[in-house]
Amino acid sequence: MRYKSLYVFVVLLAYAVLLGSCVSKVPDCSDDRKVIFSAVIGNANKAELTEELAYPEDRPFAVWAYELPATTDWDSSSSFAHSVIEGEQTHYHNGHWCTDREHLWPEETQMLNFFAYSPAVSRAYFSLEQGVVFEDFSLDNDAEFMCSIPINNAQKPDIDATVNMVFRSPLCEIELYAYSSATDGAEIFVNDVELVDIAAVADFHSLPKPTWDRLGEKKSICVFNGKYSLSEKTSLLKSELKIIPQDIRVRVRYSFKNHESDDLEYREATLTPGAFMRPVAGAVRSYVLKITQETVEIVNPTEGYED
Repeated sequence: MRYKSLYVFVVLLAYAVLLGSCVSKVPDCSDDRKVIFSAVIGNANKAELTEELAYPEDRPFAVWAYELPATTDWDSSSSFAHSVIEGEQTHYHNGHWCTDREHLWPEETQMLNFFAYSPAVSRAYFSLEQGVVFEDFSLDNDAEFMCSIPINNAQKPDIDATVNMVFRSPLCEIELYAYSSATDGAEIFVNDVELVDIAAVADFHSLPKPTWDRLGEKKSICVFNGKYSLSEKTSLLKSELKIIPQDIRVRVRYSFKNHESDDLEYREATLTPGAFMRPVAGAVRSYVLKITQETVEIVNPTEGYED
């Protein structure tokens, strides 16, 4: 009987050990000596946006940290940097993000440089020369990808040791508006708007600044399709359309009818925004179409608006 009881005890003990090994350990983010993170989504580059957005708690990000002497800086000495955190995935716990492995802040004679991308499962990687690199980025499959603003030459704060990672999309967000500048009482309709020959695949790297190159696989992207009657007041046709930053052409198909006739006349125009309106990484570009019976032009975003 005694041996049977001992056998049952050993079996239960082994089961408990096995069960414990199968339970994921929750990272401890409470030690203020540890390198821990907070995360937000930074605003797109648009004047009227003033607040940062909450970062999703269910979306781990990958982080890198490189150590350098405090007497140097990242720009001049990155090639000598020592890797401290190498593409580790973070986990959210009790209001902070931390890695599975424990990393402590270095002594005051040293400093850290932080880089990250999101989500952690992205096909990106990091290099000292180009920062976060994403080869063959696909607009169709990888549009949620974000890259953090680099944090360079950081030392442990006296009070809060949290590193705040600010993520931004390297894509450009497009907004499209239109209004009518018809004469003689004509009614104008916008029927179709598309971005022509837009590269949907490209390579990205974040250093020394967010850059896209090797653009390929071009296609046309439908922005609006239908029959929308325009007025002198600007109307929103499309918002939150993300594209890889590049030179663009806008094809507009529209129709109109004069007040004395019900017959529609159709027109088409292809426009190229000015260089100052070129899509760039992390920006919001607002394009306003001014349409008359015979012409279409892209005007300053302040034109055509009514309060």
